[in-house]
Amino acid sequence: MVITRSLRQIARLGKPRPLPPKANTVTKDDLNGFKGVRHMNGNLFLRTGVVLLVIGMGFGIYIGMTEQLTLGPVHAHLNLVGGVLMIVAGLFYNSRPGSALMVRIHYGLHLLGALLLPAGIYGMTTAAKWGTPVVGAGSLIAFLAILVFAINVFKGTGKASA
Repeated sequence: MVITRSLRQIARLGKPRPLPPKANTVTKDDLNGFKGVRHMNGNLFLRTGVVLLVIGMGFGIYIGMTEQLTLGPVHAHLNLVGGVLMIVAGLFYNSRPGSALMVRIHYGLHLLGALLLPAGIYGMTTAAKWGTPVVGAGSLIAFLAILVFAINVFKGTGKASA
């Protein structure tokens, strides 16, 4: 009964509308002059960001339960640099396809920075000798990743209109 009623309703709607193009469909114009480079969408950023966010939230719960609140900056940087910024980049790359090479460079730098920065903060917080150079390297790599992202954003969004 329910199925036949639903089929009648569908039949009354007429022709189905054409589907909009997929968000990760790339045209020649989308590549901005990068010939021979295949498209990479933001799904890898989204998935990595969610995994890092889950790890960061779990770590935050752990430090709260064990009252090791001096490790709060590790939790915060893992969530923000690793989780939130990765997810923002993934959403951008799914809406504005760009050069796969530049997106891959951004992903590699971002992942490395997102892992090294909180690890270095942990090392500094626990007075480990390796903490300072690791946090320095992680900070620099994360900053370079954001610079690459900024280039991709400005290339992918075109000229600003007044």
